[in-house]
Amino acid sequence: MRKTLLKKSLVCGIVVLFVGMNVVPIADSSLVPYRPSDHYCHPKFVGNIGNHGWFVSHVKVSFVYNPEIVRTIFYRIIYYEQWLQYTEPFIINEGQNELEWYYIDFSGVQHEINSVSIKIDYTPPMVVLIKEVFFFRIIYTAYPFDNMSGIDRVKFYLNAELQHVAYAPGPYVWTLSPIPHQGYVKVVAYDMAGNNASNPMISNSYSQSRLSSQQHSHNLMLGHLTKYIQINRLTFSKIYSHIVNCR
Repeated sequence: MRKTLLKKSLVCGIVVLFVGMNVVPIADSSLVPYRPSDHYCHPKFVGNIGNHGWFVSHVKVSFVYNPEIVRTIFYRIIYYEQWLQYTEPFIINEGQNELEWYYIDFSGVQHEINSVSIKIDYTPPMVVLIKEVFFFRIIYTAYPFDNMSGIDRVKFYLNAELQHVAYAPGPYVWTLSPIPHQGYVKVVAYDMAGNNASNPMISNSYSQSRLSSQQHSHNLMLGHLTKYIQINRLTFSKIYSHIVNCR
């Protein structure tokens, strides 16, 4: 009996020791990968975490370090920028950012450069809802757009009740048939980070009958334009991120 208890105690002790040696907890910073060189100096992030690894707020960055080993810390947000000496916590704004840092110890030795991606999207997406009437049915087509994390899904509601969910990359279409006597339809678009936005509610009254050929052509043009922007959103995102970081 005593041998069994000793074996269990020994196993538990080894497990606790192994976990303690390999896990370095950092509050609000689950996205940071850890390497042995990080134990003396690593960043801590404070911000609201959304979905798919995105923050949905400004992110406050500070460094946790061993003052007996680390003398000076240098960091930069964009790889071609000048290195800055860390003296106090700083804020990172919206964009797909890459934080790099290294430190110099009291012997004057510069340690390796570490990096981590910080994805921030706190701007809600945009969405346009188009209504087209065909005989006894109405086709609702949503055109969502988000220039940062990208569109995740679109929800269609009739009189506040969920009717249909369309996931990226679409098409984001819902058909209402037969047409109720009265009611309102709206859509809510969600981006990958978890932000959302809705369009003004549209009446489903059949009195708003078929669209003219000019209106139909306008809707098609709007759809093609939105799809083009959505396909090229990474390019727009890089330009937008560069503009924000240059402010």
